[in-house]
Amino acid sequence: MKQSQKQPRVAPQNYLQGRKPHKIAYDDTIDQVSSMDKLADLLSLLYLVLYHVSTIWLPNCFPPMRPCHHCYITIIKPTLKKTAQTISGKESEKHIKIRVSQNNRFMPKRVSVSSWNIEKQEMNPVSVAEPMSLGDKAFNARNLNTLSQKEWILNHSLALQPQEQATWANSRLLALYGEGIQGEIETEGNLGYELGQTLDLKNFGAPLDGRALVTTITHTFSKFEWRTQLVLGSDWLQDLDTGMVPGIRGIHIGQVAENKDGPDKNHCLKVTMPILGKDNKPLQLLARLSTPFASNGSGLNLYPEEKDEVVLAFLEDDPRYPIILGAMHNPINPAPNAELNKGRGIVIKHDGKTQYLLLHPDEGIVFKEEKGEDNSKLVLKQGELLTQSSKKTEIDAKDLLLKGDNLEIRGANDVLIKGRKVKLNQ
Repeated sequence: MKQSQKQPRVAPQNYLQGRKPHKIAYDDTIDQVSSMDKLADLLSLLYLVLYHVSTIWLPNCFPPMRPCHHCYITIIKPTLKKTAQTISGKESEKHIKIRVSQNNRFMPKRVSVSSWNIEKQEMNPVSVAEPMSLGDKAFNARNLNTLSQKEWILNHSLALQPQEQATWANSRLLALYGEGIQGEIETEGNLGYELGQTLDLKNFGAPLDGRALVTTITHTFSKFEWRTQLVLGSDWLQDLDTGMVPGIRGIHIGQVAENKDGPDKNHCLKVTMPILGKDNKPLQLLARLSTPFASNGSGLNLYPEEKDEVVLAFLEDDPRYPIILGAMHNPINPAPNAELNKGRGIVIKHDGKTQYLLLHPDEGIVFKEEKGEDNSKLVLKQGELLTQSSKKTEIDAKDLLLKGDNLEIRGANDVLIKGRKVKLNQ
């Protein structure tokens, strides 16, 4: 075993600094690890446990730990490396348990992904997954025979870019390969393994020899021994989300944010979700508006306004693709009950002006506009037409014909009739 440099024991980070944290360099086989090496490993692990316990109950015993790479999540592309941790069957067979399973039930001939194109209003061309391997020899899932020659085509409603489609297709195929061949290795306790590390099994025979990636590490302690379990491959498809990112299910409350320039070309509005964000700063999203009627050059053009409470849903549970399903009244933005309590209609308020389109069973169809003392009203009711205006009513037409059994023109002050010729015929 390589000896580590002595470091002050101010924290586990510093204590293990000369040896790489949680990692010990061995020779080719774990049988060559001396009892002193094992004792050093156990002492290192014990020190880590004591450190975390002491920071809770005895915080003055240890200085604060400095940030380290273990405090963060690192995302890597799974690839096999030439340099690998080796387990050999010749020297280690007394201490090793190996189980390998193969499963080609979900192994398609090819995987491709397509998505919705908003601009063209059609599906995008498919992106075909590039075959890759998470292992070689006995752990190469590409060598498994497929039960069907059919292609898996994954169509989605999301508007993805070509690179996103290709990445998604590759990840799905990679997950299938990871589930196709899985292995479990149990060995003596060892802190030298890392997630994503390439493990090379040798001298166990052709059905077991090969390289693969470590996907799970489990340490088991008992009164008499310490064992380490390694998993190669994984049942990723059982927990794999259908989306490219963690999903957000159900419908949620949102509020319309400020939209100075109005909706964009896809009729999206800026909205916020109160449940997302921090420091009273909700996360802002760009959401498409859903309406009861939207066709070529025609539709219902009623956009919610700033601070309106709206209902949000997400295409395929993807938080990047919100849809405004509708808006809701609340105590701050109450419904116009006084005008609509006996019928149905639309009430719009803007710049101090209120406009109504009311459908009353008794009063008929009412068009009304109010702004201060100025108001206009047009009523259609059971064969009658009533027009009222607080200022002026003007009818301008090339030809105007007023016809009826009786005609009455009345003015409180003056009645004026003008024309090049005025004819009154009986």
